[in-house]
Amino acid sequence: METGIAPEKPCMFCTAIITNIAFPAFPSSSGFGSESLGRKEALEFAGSPDDACPLCAAIRDAIRTSSTVDLSERPEDVTGTYGKTVLQVFSNSAISLPALKWATLRMTTELGEAMSSVEADIGVSVEDHLRFPGHRHPQFWTSGQTHPGLTPAEDRLLCARNWLEACESRHSFHRECQSHGKYLPARLIDVTSGESLRLVTREQFDHRDKVRYAALSHSWGDAYDEPLRSTSLNVRAFMQDIPQQLLPRTYRDAVRITRGVGIPYLWIDSLCIAQDDSAEWQEEVSRMKSVYKGSTLTIAASDGTDSSWGCLPRDVDLEAAAGKHNHTPAKEVGMHTFSFDDLNERNGRLCNYMVRFQRSKSQRVQKESHLNTRAWAFQEQLVSGRILHCLDSELHWQCRNSYRTQSMQNSHEKMADYGVDCRGGRPMPRSHRTWPSWIEEFTRRNLTHASDRMAAFAGASEYYGTLTYLEPFLGLRRDSLAEDLAWVRAGPTRGSGGVCAPSWTWLACNAPVWVDHWRFEHEDALVENHTHSKVCRVDWQGPRLASPIRTTVFCVRGPVKQMALRLAPGSTNSTTLPGFHLRETSADGPAACARVNCSGQFDSDSHHPGHVESTYTCLLLRSWRRESSAGQQSETFLLLTPTVEVVEVGDDDYEECPGFRRVGIASVTGRRPIFDGAERRELELF
Repeated sequence: METGIAPEKPCMFCTAIITNIAFPAFPSSSGFGSESLGRKEALEFAGSPDDACPLCAAIRDAIRTSSTVDLSERPEDVTGTYGKTVLQVFSNSAISLPALKWATLRMTTELGEAMSSVEADIGVSVEDHLRFPGHRHPQFWTSGQTHPGLTPAEDRLLCARNWLEACESRHSFHRECQSHGKYLPARLIDVTSGESLRLVTREQFDHRDKVRYAALSHSWGDAYDEPLRSTSLNVRAFMQDIPQQLLPRTYRDAVRITRGVGIPYLWIDSLCIAQDDSAEWQEEVSRMKSVYKGSTLTIAASDGTDSSWGCLPRDVDLEAAAGKHNHTPAKEVGMHTFSFDDLNERNGRLCNYMVRFQRSKSQRVQKESHLNTRAWAFQEQLVSGRILHCLDSELHWQCRNSYRTQSMQNSHEKMADYGVDCRGGRPMPRSHRTWPSWIEEFTRRNLTHASDRMAAFAGASEYYGTLTYLEPFLGLRRDSLAEDLAWVRAGPTRGSGGVCAPSWTWLACNAPVWVDHWRFEHEDALVENHTHSKVCRVDWQGPRLASPIRTTVFCVRGPVKQMALRLAPGSTNSTTLPGFHLRETSADGPAACARVNCSGQFDSDSHHPGHVESTYTCLLLRSWRRESSAGQQSETFLLLTPTVEVVEVGDDDYEECPGFRRVGIASVTGRRPIFDGAERRELELF
């Protein structure tokens, strides 16, 4: 059979894996079963120079890439390090067809005394004209294109158009994907003319019309290489014509995709917002949630590190090679494709198998793309009903009802990556951990300008308020205040400068954070919250979260004690949070109790006292005990230092107010609660 892929016969062991995926002996009724296929010595996977098994080579490549020891070393060097490799197949019938099965192959290898585990996607297509008449191996597997006879870019455009039309036509099943079109950005790019582009304003539309537009989600790149931008000087000229020769490749590709899928307008941030007009920038950024939620389609330039990268493969016959962006994928996909003939032992017929082994799972490739390292893209992905992920390797389609790839991994699982359940038509958080998970995901991402931290999260905050009818207060949920105040810095601060925010919110910390870290470690704990808000108010100079803060008032009440802390010897070498020696203090001198079982983190390295003992005002946030811990209790508390802040109390009227600033957080465990007998006080935090 002609497949376009050179035939490569796998070994007997790997043939058993492949046929087990294609014809599972015990298919899982749940759609996700598993079966251990056995063990194989790592040296067998390492193979000899003439080893011809293509799946062994793929597995060897996956193990080598995931571990620190190179399987290409001499066998005598590897023998002492690698033990056996256990293979398990998890069949995924949710994305499988009768003649095309997908599974996850888990490879667990003994690495000395440790274990190394890696998962890969493996697809098996079977051409058997009697059992599966009319089935042919996926075109994309053999040629890298879904439709023969088209250029690579044209092929992807047709694929995207088909996905969009399918989603829009199935109203009853894809109701939650639909854009309601109730909001229009200040400007859009009109792409309806094949010869020119121009900006149009929302005033040019009838408010009763439902306007279909696409929105681009992309990385601007280095601050010194920013893309073409609208300013107060050129925005009027751009309403007549946007010079297409000045557009970077990502923008040109986004225009081409928008036209190709039949959408008349496109929104690109740098062109549709006057970048030198701070009032307009703040106003439009504050509505970013509505921009992406209202778009018919979000085009994600997933692998692009800057605006010159592009969204589509180049049509080499149409574009000169001189301008080619010679990039390689940011993440190696690790693809191996081969075919072979083999007898089906169950019916004795000769079948042709085609196998597609992908070292990184498809959704993981998308999640590890460059765009997913950018903080601005978080809210764009969170609120969009449909996303076209433009990866170097292939297109991925994600909507509220399905996830599809060009390589035929088509799942009808809901788009719930961020903990939002869309069943029943009205989205809502899937669990209490949804909000903390958003914060942790967002703070892991990077910002070119640290001062954009609040603005880049504004859409996510507003969206959470829409889901729960209770909008967070500067990154904190009012109904979970003690939990959200218990954030802890989870990595080094990213350079100097940052957002001007109160010390008590994680928005002020330019670093990754964990939310309620110690509670997360003890899921079976009985928790009690001790700190509650008395007054919480924030006044903005302009749109909320997108403009500078004018003033905040945040008064809390809870148990307070004075504590002396110093760094425990050797704790800086730990991979976990630093350990502290903790000592209670009083006005008359040291108390009788000292604690060693204490860990914590300062919000900035500049606050760290090192091995010098320093005294802090400590506010108890939460405590918990575990029924299985024989009376052990844990308490999490803020480390505060006194301050005097100048606060605006009226127009041009200021006064000095005493209060406290947060500098860190700690948790202590012991049989006796350290905050027993603590005075309950009302504190104003700045």
